[in-house]
Amino acid sequence: MGASVAQAADIIGTITLKGAPPPEIPYTPLVNDPSFQAHYENEPTPTTQFFVVGPNHGLGGVIVYLQNVNQSTGPSQPAAVLDQKWGLYHPQIMAIQTGQTLLVKNSDTCMYDVDVRPTMPGNPASNQSQQAGSPPLSFTFPEPEMFITFKCDIDPWMFAWVSVMSSPYYDISSKEGKFVIENVPSGTYTVAAAHRKLGRSTKQVVVQGDKDVIVNFTFDISRAGQIIQGRKIFGTICFVCHKPNGEGVPHVYPPLAGSSFLNANKDRAIRTVIFGRHGEIVVNGKKFNNIMPSPGLTDQQIANVLTFVYSSFGNSGLSVASAEVKALRAQGPASSASKAPSPQNPSE
Repeated sequence: MGASVAQAADIIGTITLKGAPPPEIPYTPLVNDPSFQAHYENEPTPTTQFFVVGPNHGLGGVIVYLQNVNQSTGPSQPAAVLDQKWGLYHPQIMAIQTGQTLLVKNSDTCMYDVDVRPTMPGNPASNQSQQAGSPPLSFTFPEPEMFITFKCDIDPWMFAWVSVMSSPYYDISSKEGKFVIENVPSGTYTVAAAHRKLGRSTKQVVVQGDKDVIVNFTFDISRAGQIIQGRKIFGTICFVCHKPNGEGVPHVYPPLAGSSFLNANKDRAIRTVIFGRHGEIVVNGKKFNNIMPSPGLTDQQIANVLTFVYSSFGNSGLSVASAEVKALRAQGPASSASKAPSPQNPSE
């Protein structure tokens, strides 16, 4: 997808998956539901589609887009459609632009509950029932956000994830892992590839005139486990100060979203979580001067939570290994500013 310009090129590529994905989960309650039993009687039991892997390890369902390009044409675009059919959302992964209308249809003969759970401030949450045969529900989102959850509180297996993009320069990889971002003007760009379970990766590209650019990405299945565990740690410890969307608290707790502090120096980020930090820092051009105590996490827990953070909130997509954490822990803090009083001994 992209805008039409006088002289432009396409960014094309392939997403591949390294390693064998875990088995998908069958929707057994769906095929046993009286509303859908007859439809699925002679069909294979549908499953989750967390890892859509095609020939040659191509990975589908990855949203590939130009980062930090704010040229939304959403208000002038046709409405996108998310349908509820045979007890499932179709598609389960989709993307729209800021300001673009999203219509949620009910093509079944039963009632659904459309529960929308954004985390970015400015994007409205919603929870509405939708009767069979009723008009589509209409949504727009003013702020970019990845993987907004749409769920049904009546049928708990029903989920879709809608990403809101800040420009028309994006695509979703096919089951073969192929993508094309069309009509990209000349310039230097950061291309980001985001998968809901495997996190995010970025690469720099230069587009010149009408010469197409090839950029490929590989995701490692081992990241999935780290991100899942890291998300749990973040939701238990880190969210209190840094907030569920990573935006932090102005003038008090620095943001993790698009963090210049994190993305500029991975070792510094690791040391901060190991040892804590006090003293003034500058994050995204703003000064913060507070104390972050050491959370007392293990090497693997630190690797997991940082891999989650780097893979979320518009960050660089880096991975952190427990061996990296272990090595830096052995070296000690880089400076006195890196070591904050521990929660066990605040006077330290």
